[in-house]
Amino acid sequence: MSVNTLGAHAGHRFRTVQHTSFDRSAAYRFLYNLRDYAQHSGPPLGAITFASDGADGLRLGLVLNQTELRSAHFAWNRHAMALLDDWPAQFDLLPLLEDATLEFRAIEDENVRVRIAHLVEAIPRLRSQMERVAHDDGNPCVLSHLGTDPATFRWQTFPIASELDRIEAAALQPDPIEALGRRPIPPRGMAGPNRHGRARAAAVVTSYLEHGGGGLTDNVLNAGIQEDQDVRPTLIGLLEVGGVLASMLGTALGSNAAAILGSLAGGEEP
Repeated sequence: MSVNTLGAHAGHRFRTVQHTSFDRSAAYRFLYNLRDYAQHSGPPLGAITFASDGADGLRLGLVLNQTELRSAHFAWNRHAMALLDDWPAQFDLLPLLEDATLEFRAIEDENVRVRIAHLVEAIPRLRSQMERVAHDDGNPCVLSHLGTDPATFRWQTFPIASELDRIEAAALQPDPIEALGRRPIPPRGMAGPNRHGRARAAAVVTSYLEHGGGGLTDNVLNAGIQEDQDVRPTLIGLLEVGGVLASMLGTALGSNAAAILGSLAGGEEP
C-alpha cells in the first residue's frame, strides 16, 4: 500500500471512529461544543463539591449552571442544546469528562493503529539504513533541515532493532495496541493520605468561588490552619486540588494542564 493510499485510508478510519463516538456518547457531543464555549466565554465552572467515595477516598464534583451557560454570548449547536434541554438546572461535569474520555481514547487508539501501519510499511527501509551505519563510530542519527536555512535542522536517533521486531509482531495481531501493551488508567476519585487536607482545600476554593478573595475566604483559610496548628495539610490539599482542576480544565479545552497554568502565569489565553 502506498503512502498516499495509507493516508486516505487513515482519514477514512479517523472519520468513521469520530462519527461513531459522536453518535454513541452524549458526553462527547456536549464536550465537543463546551470546548468552544470555554474558549470564547471562559471556564464554565459554577461550583466545586466534595463527597465521600467510600473506601476509595473523596469524590470531586465540578458543577455547571445552565443559567450561566445559556446567558453567555455563545451559539450552542443543536446537539448540545438538545442535551441541555433534558438535563437539570445544575449538573456535574466530571462524569461527562470521564465518559467522553473513553471516546477520545477510542479515537486516539485508531490514530495509533494507523501510525503503526505506516511504521510497518517503513520498517524495511529503516532497517536497511540502520545496517549501513551499524559499523560507524558515534551515535548515528537522521538529520532533517527546517526551512531554507541549512544551519537549522532537527535530529532523530535510530530506534532499537528489538523495538522494530516488537512492532512488526504486534501489527500481525488483531489489535496491535493491546499487543504492545497499554498504560493503566488511573483510578477514579482522589484516594490518598491527605483527605483531610483536600477537604480544607475544597472549603477554601469554594469560598473563593462564592465570595472572591478577601475577608471571608481569608477567614476560611486561617481557621483551617489554626485548627490544624499546621499549614501543610491545607497547602498540600490546595496543590492536589489545583492539579486535578488544571488537568480537567485542560481536557475540556482540548489543551493540557501545563498550558493552562502557563497561560495563567503569562496572562495569555490557553
